[in-house]
Amino acid sequence: MRSIKFLATSLEVPSSIVRLNNVRDINFSRSKGHKQMGLSLPITIFFDGLYNLTYLDQSDCCITKLPESIGQLSSLEYLYLSKNNFERIPKSIIQLSKLSCLYLSYCGKLQSLPKLPCSLHKLHAHHCTALESLSGLFPKSYESCPPRFELNGNYNLDRNVVGGILEDALQNIQHVATARWEHMHAREKISYPEFEGFAILPGNEISKSFCFQSMGSLIKLKTPPAGWFNNKNVMGFAFGAIVSFRDHYDDVFELFCDIKVKPKDCDPHVIQIYLELYCYVESDHLILGYYLFGNDNLNGFRDCVIEAVQFYFKKDHDDSERLECCGPKRCGIHLLYAPDSSEDPSGSFNNERRRGTTTPADD
Repeated sequence: MRSIKFLATSLEVPSSIVRLNNVRDINFSRSKGHKQMGLSLPITIFFDGLYNLTYLDQSDCCITKLPESIGQLSSLEYLYLSKNNFERIPKSIIQLSKLSCLYLSYCGKLQSLPKLPCSLHKLHAHHCTALESLSGLFPKSYESCPPRFELNGNYNLDRNVVGGILEDALQNIQHVATARWEHMHAREKISYPEFEGFAILPGNEISKSFCFQSMGSLIKLKTPPAGWFNNKNVMGFAFGAIVSFRDHYDDVFELFCDIKVKPKDCDPHVIQIYLELYCYVESDHLILGYYLFGNDNLNGFRDCVIEAVQFYFKKDHDDSERLECCGPKRCGIHLLYAPDSSEDPSGSFNNERRRGTTTPADD
């Protein structure tokens, strides 16, 4: 099997391209074609002949419509469509079972996103100023790479729409945590690393599903539940943080979380967790994410209670200084428990109420 990279530099695409059924990469970036006529790039009519294509870049190509046949690109892994003029993504994109990265940023006319493949772990769809709805966040599978969904700058998203998106995302997080917990316990001799994911989108509210919330960056648990980790029923936590960096125009900020734990008969100590890398946002945005414990976490937390959780940013992973000037305005966490065998995993976001651990944090 050959790997061929096809770079389009002219206005016309030869129809014979469909005969290149072994081609892997096609790059049409900034090949605008007949821009003044508002026509789509000709490559869009040839999708049915490129079965082995894994990489397609059609960024900044003045595309006004994507065909349903895009779902026939069964081997596609990377799809770049930023800076185009289409209003919708064909529903057939769900058929791209190997798609891992989708780039849609600065598509100013894009109004909605359909249900996306479970294989997707990276979505860049920031500054899509006409975007009003999307089908959901986070795949339910943990077997792919951890998801990173960037939807910052999409201020046209209705608050009610965002609320529904967040509730669906929380349910998906629970499904991921449950599936991973079951997999870990079925193979106890296998070492599992930590697993995390995040999404960032406009907003200044944190869902009430996060039972522990606080203004600022620090959450103190007034009456921490004892023995959280003794029976391995806690799998990790979901988190939400309201952030804005305003006049601090650094390209990226790295988010960390300190967990203050109190071992039995020992002094408290802090365990630092590195969560993710985030792009600059000027106005209020919600970072919604989750962190699932690996074996090392579970062993380190055994016979402990958690007394406090704090979120903060650094400019660099190795930098010892925290960015006190742009810490979270409000934050919240929700503990992810392994559900009882008789329970529906989708209902586990109410587990803490049933367990009597809904003590709020100090504001």
